[in-house]
Amino acid sequence: MTTIMDDASPHKTGPILVTGITGLRNRGVEALVVSIVEGVRHRRPNAPVTVMTRTRDYDELRLAPMNVQAIGDNFDLMRRSRKMQWAVKASRLVPKAAAWHAALAKRIAGSSAVIASGGDVFSSDYGDLSTHLKPLQLAIEARTPFVLFAQSIGPFKRAEDVELFRSVAQHAALISVRETITRDYLIEKVGLTADRIHLTADPAFLLSPLTGELADHLRAAHGMTRERPTVAMSVSRGIEMFSGCDPQRHLEAWMQVTRCVLDEIGAKVLLVPHVQEIHASNNDALTCTRLHRALQFDPRVTIAGADLTAGEYKTLISGCDLLVAERMHAAIAGLSTGIATIVVGYSIKAEGILSSLLDKTVMHERSLISIADFLEPGAGAAKVRSAWASREDTASKLKAKLPAIKDAAESNYALLEEHVFGAGAPTGSA
Repeated sequence: MTTIMDDASPHKTGPILVTGITGLRNRGVEALVVSIVEGVRHRRPNAPVTVMTRTRDYDELRLAPMNVQAIGDNFDLMRRSRKMQWAVKASRLVPKAAAWHAALAKRIAGSSAVIASGGDVFSSDYGDLSTHLKPLQLAIEARTPFVLFAQSIGPFKRAEDVELFRSVAQHAALISVRETITRDYLIEKVGLTADRIHLTADPAFLLSPLTGELADHLRAAHGMTRERPTVAMSVSRGIEMFSGCDPQRHLEAWMQVTRCVLDEIGAKVLLVPHVQEIHASNNDALTCTRLHRALQFDPRVTIAGADLTAGEYKTLISGCDLLVAERMHAAIAGLSTGIATIVVGYSIKAEGILSSLLDKTVMHERSLISIADFLEPGAGAAKVRSAWASREDTASKLKAKLPAIKDAAESNYALLEEHVFGAGAPTGSA
């Protein structure tokens, strides 16, 4: 099978461009970006990195301390301009979109490589597959090497989506996947050959939490004390949109879980709005506040609603005794620090990532519940009781597996060196 490396321009000297980034208001996306930048620069300290994002104004503030440039993702402009072709003479969108497209093509042509991140953006779950593939298509045209980096991919609902993805993926210099379900899917359903697929782990397993006095202060500021256990809850507003579940049933399920934690277990609850996008449909702070209000602002419940970084949220989660998470990277914050974690899943990524850490029996009994099952009355609370009773054993099992998982996450960067940059390849100039 032909790859882009067969005819790519060798060792381009421009910046590394990271794509697939919907914005750092999603702390899972931030965890990926920070981990990727740190992983690349551990091997290539002077490598310039540019991140293409949909929330440039916010992200450039976050990325400035890392000396990373943020550029805007204007694919929405292009989509709207295509819909308005009938009014091309009256619309100013079309020429703007064309100019931006040309500028992006030039930027990709001048990049040393394109790293396609995003975790699980190459699927039919979010409705924007072609948007995330477009920079990679431009990379093919520009003979710039690109990688699909530590992905969960699929499933695709339409045959044309499979073909569209395959037509791009077959040119990748590197394809790494973060769990075995994706690896099997790419081989058996998409038709990529096994030797092209490298099984690694999510880069966010390597994200560092705060330590020492600063970590203690952050936890104390959120009411976390050693005198009383704390259960963290990553409540997702987006899951209502992505899974199509009823918001009222979702709220009632979380109320049952919270009351179980407060009244039966006797723990405090820390609500973690891990995604705080501008769009109301994907802002967890709204759902966390709605839950707190429904609980009559019970003082045993705290919302960690400040503008915290992914690392700071990981610090809070790592100090808890149990985590219940609808957001995958909030779950990874718990799993990667050895915290017993229940994942409420709606896609392949939950089972795929958990299966690399726990055997199937433990995973299904203690650590995984589908959103459909979670909505059933009493099901979420029952899972919490089971997970709480076995939390120390689960934590022990996680900690035994973590060294291998972190090594697998590190292997993403060794593969990047081998398949994209090569020994002695230039890293570009700032």
